[in-house]
Amino acid sequence: MFGKVRLSYLVLEARDLARWRRFAGEFLGLPEPVVNGDGSIGYRIDDQAQRLVLAQGPADDVAALGWEADSVGVADAICARADAAGATP
Repeated sequence: MFGKVRLSYLVLEARDLARWRRFAGEFLGLPEPVVNGDGSIGYRIDDQAQRLVLAQGPADDVAALGWEADSVGVADAICARADAAGATP
């Protein structure tokens, strides 16, 4: 419908970063993460530096998603549809 759209990054808010870090390393087999200045940890899953980011917080939920679109037109169409659905930035 929109052309090519790919997940750029995923930020998860987690109450227990140590537990998530263990899960990511021992069960998912991810390499050691980068520790960012804000205390979040970022994992390199492919050629992107931090495709998965885990941030300390109370929600235990998705905090943010980033998307890559093939063109500005595709990105504009996605934003228009999100606006029409009542999404907030």
